[in-house]
Amino acid sequence: MIGLCINTIPVRVRSDEGMKVTDLYKAIQEQALASSAYDTYPLYDIQAQAEHKQDLIKHLFVFQNYPVETSMKGTIVQGTDGITLSETQMHEQTNYQLNVVVLPGDNFMLRFLYNARIYDIPMIESIRGQLVHLLEQMVKKPHLPVQELELLSPEEKVRLLQSVYAGSVESSPATIQELFEAQVSRTPNALAVVYREKGADLCRAE
Repeated sequence: MIGLCINTIPVRVRSDEGMKVTDLYKAIQEQALASSAYDTYPLYDIQAQAEHKQDLIKHLFVFQNYPVETSMKGTIVQGTDGITLSETQMHEQTNYQLNVVVLPGDNFMLRFLYNARIYDIPMIESIRGQLVHLLEQMVKKPHLPVQELELLSPEEKVRLLQSVYAGSVESSPATIQELFEAQVSRTPNALAVVYREKGADLCRAE
């Protein structure tokens, strides 16, 4: 066998209440170092012991630390045995529905590989925007508590609100008093006022 042997393992990221982004960084790094002894553990054995079996992993996150495509792009490599490599290309495919690949370099690049039968371009664009928005917050505000990170950008919030309220809203011609009286007639015995003294409670009809 010639080439890279890559194993896939499930990773669960946990954060306690009040944990800051910097503390989450450290926790993930410590978890990665502690679990390195299991990097070669077969995925099928992990799935066999998990409750979800084959459905344990449906999405893949890859930090590609072998940027062969980037380093060899547009170059010609002349080997000592007379073999020449030029115009190198890479093709990747997995059985997972969504793959997020991080390509390191002078600037990090995100690549999304997905099943077009499940995801469409607007969905992937939305996921990309949310991920980038999270990363920007984590870089600019490293001491921010994790639970205060926002998934939606201000622009996406506006789009969602516009889509929700795009239709016409029918208003009732009745006044608040009329609506209250109508509710009282429907449920006259429902509790309306609670007082600290026993027997002082009032129902809606009263």
